[in-house]
Amino acid sequence: MLSRTADHLFWMARYTERAENTARMLDANYQLSLLPQSDEYAELGWRAMLSISELSGIYSAAHHGMESREVVDFMAADMSNPSSIASCLRAARENARAVRSSTNSELWESLNTTWLEYVRLLGDGILEREPLFVLRVGEASLALVARRAARHARQGRCVLFHASRDFHRTRG
Repeated sequence: MLSRTADHLFWMARYTERAENTARMLDANYQLSLLPQSDEYAELGWRAMLSISELSGIYSAAHHGMESREVVDFMAADMSNPSSIASCLRAARENARAVRSSTNSELWESLNTTWLEYVRLLGDGILEREPLFVLRVGEASLALVARRAARHARQGRCVLFHASRDFHRTRG
């Protein structure tokens, strides 16, 4: 049971970190794509981001072109992409829910609220209208969740998380 709790806490933090990093990469690349540049150079930036994320193959199998809107949707909202922000948030939330009794209510509420708000924004179609807004809100919310998780760990309530994190890092 102790190992299972540690594992859930590790993956909750890892998925949150992955979602935040994806939001940061998307934000930076989207802003770069708004600068005056050739289509080839813009496409190179999106390809590089997919390559860094090791998602080039998955993206190419589902999409024929390299349009910025398609890449943003794939990386932010596509639930078939296990590394999308939406998929990572869902996985982090599910791991947090599994060990809710081992975390404080502030951490659970932060993660749950972030997930629910993100899904609401995506459902309202804001990603199509204002992709930069969604990416910045996602990035800020995830940073808040990450800070709360770190504070939770510093307060000594999450010793299992650190043990699990160290265990997984030495294995991988």
